[in-house]
Amino acid sequence: MAELYPTRLRATGQVFCFNFGRILAASGPLLTGFLVDSFGSYAKAVAAVSSIYVVGIITLIWAKETKGKPLPD
Repeated sequence: MAELYPTRLRATGQVFCFNFGRILAASGPLLTGFLVDSFGSYAKAVAAVSSIYVVGIITLIWAKETKGKPLPD
């Protein structure tokens, strides 16, 4: 989907996503204890957190197809 945006926006988006992911990942160790306590076991907590990938795959159904289309820049 990156080819849908101009180069200047792609670079800004890439930096934002990279750094946002680092900040979000830093909170992981802090939340691990809370999630294990909430779900009752480590396995259930991991299954609940990994369900975000299923949501992402389902979201791809509505993504725009760009194969064979020229780039905007």
